[in-house]
Amino acid sequence: MEDQLKQGETLFAEGRIDEAAEFFLSAVEKGENNKEAYNNLGVVAIQKRDVKAAIECFTRSLEIDPFYKTALINYTDLLKALNQLHIAIPLLKKIVEINSNDDKDVSQLLKEAQNFQHSHFNISETASSDEVPHTFPL
Repeated sequence: MEDQLKQGETLFAEGRIDEAAEFFLSAVEKGENNKEAYNNLGVVAIQKRDVKAAIECFTRSLEIDPFYKTALINYTDLLKALNQLHIAIPLLKKIVEINSNDDKDVSQLLKEAQNFQHSHFNISETASSDEVPHTFPL
């Protein structure tokens, strides 16, 4: 499974997105709880401008491991781009509450989400797909 992830990441770096997705899907099929593969599929979905699939993949990755920082950052970056960062508040609160190490990055994300919610309380529009960023870490 580890080899499939590495091969997929190499293909992704080469711009061979569809081929990379096949490796990530294969990794998911062989091990349902593969947080890295789900995160990588989320990044592939972003590249394909499939926001719904990206959110589903990042969410699945975080269901497996809520402390998986790469998926958390990708998920919150996507929500920021969609002006929907407030959606992540319950998840971020739970992570901050559970994490006894007091992860400063997650605490900062929570503060940012709460500030966003307060400053955009009356805004219900979301960003268009053209505003979705194209660079997310695998």
